[in-house]
Amino acid sequence: NKPKYKDVGSKKVYFQVTDSNNNYETYSGYATVNIVDDTAPTGSITVAGKTTTGFVSPSSVTFGTVVSAQTVRITASDSGSGVKTIYYYVSNSALTSTQIQGANIAWKTYSEEFELDDDKKYVVYAKLTDNVGKARIISSYGFTVDGIEPKIEGVSDGGEYCQSKTVTVTDTHLSKVYVDSSSKSVSSGKSTFTLSGDSDGKDYTITATDTAGNETEYTITIYSSHVNDDFEQTESD
Repeated sequence: NKPKYKDVGSKKVYFQVTDSNNNYETYSGYATVNIVDDTAPTGSITVAGKTTTGFVSPSSVTFGTVVSAQTVRITASDSGSGVKTIYYYVSNSALTSTQIQGANIAWKTYSEEFELDDDKKYVVYAKLTDNVGKARIISSYGFTVDGIEPKIEGVSDGGEYCQSKTVTVTDTHLSKVYVDSSSKSVSSGKSTFTLSGDSDGKDYTITATDTAGNETEYTITIYSSHVNDDFEQTESD
């Protein structure tokens, strides 16, 4: 029977010779064992709150996960010849296994965690290689980075007004809008509502948040009429 070894290198081999009468002699010596590594490295990609260890089919990739700037972490291990190099490629669309192996893919060497902070869609690919040329390609799920704060129009932060004001809040990924502790309806990335005042001046805090966690907050005051002749209404955005 051929002995099996896990690691590459010289091994101390003990062997026994037995004749037909079961007489035997034990010998020891050193032999160079050539290990065949026929398994590619394994590894993982961690980004946008998820860890993947395989290749994600393009049909399973969506970009509905909306997040702020993300740190990408890639790991690799190989129990045979060992990991040689980790490469990565960042795409703005989902690629097939054939496409990611194309000559036009500009792989970069991965040495440490890196950040993705541009406002766009992403899929991260990694190519894990070992010291005998075996390689495995894995990928992340899709996600969208959004670093843009919601936009509030119709009033200005800190503004004072002498009549009711209609406020419009917009954001591609608008999630919640509050006026003080009262929530306002959001539809298709937009929320519109009207705020009125009183003679003493009514203060409002408008808070808008998107699904990536970006937030805009305005504080305004609205009077029911001019307080005095010197009152100057704030120009709205």
